[in-house]
Amino acid sequence: DKGETETLEIICKVNKTGNLTNIAKISGIEYDPNLKNNVDNESVIVPPAADIAVLKEVNDNNPFFGDVIVWTISVKNLGPDMATNVCVYDELPDGLIFNNYTASRGIYENGVWRLDYLNNGESEFLNISCYVNGLDLIINNVTATADEFDVNKSNNHDDELINVSPVSDLSIEKFANVSTANYHDLVKWTLIVSN
Repeated sequence: DKGETETLEIICKVNKTGNLTNIAKISGIEYDPNLKNNVDNESVIVPPAADIAVLKEVNDNNPFFGDVIVWTISVKNLGPDMATNVCVYDELPDGLIFNNYTASRGIYENGVWRLDYLNNGESEFLNISCYVNGLDLIINNVTATADEFDVNKSNNHDDELINVSPVSDLSIEKFANVSTANYHDLVKWTLIVSN
């Protein structure tokens, strides 16, 4: 009817980044003398997004005290855009002493692995070698971040644990109070054990 106004609300999920424009058009069967107001649009700017996922593994879950073990950390960008300033935080906990590292790309120092970028779908890895210097359960955590919006933060963290068994370096020494003895003599044997 003349002068009547109606409203339609549409709720949708954004599944793309960038400048998104939604165009609305109206038409009727009657003659419309002003077609300029029959089209309208609205734009929404969606900043870049990158879903960073991190995974941690260890080559030996049950090492002995003093063993050298290797932690493997992989980080992947699940997209949809490039991730920039990717930082993977893996500071070794008490009971682990840093030995060295190898990385497919980037630098690991002071507990942080830095990558300038990760393209959509790209993965990189970091191996951290360390000495086991503690006993029982030791948990090693890793967290990853990037500058872009991350829609799924549940996969930005992982941890792995080791259960360290004790090691004892036992030694024994044996002495006699004499180097020669006569038949029916008494000989005193002394045993010294050390851990």
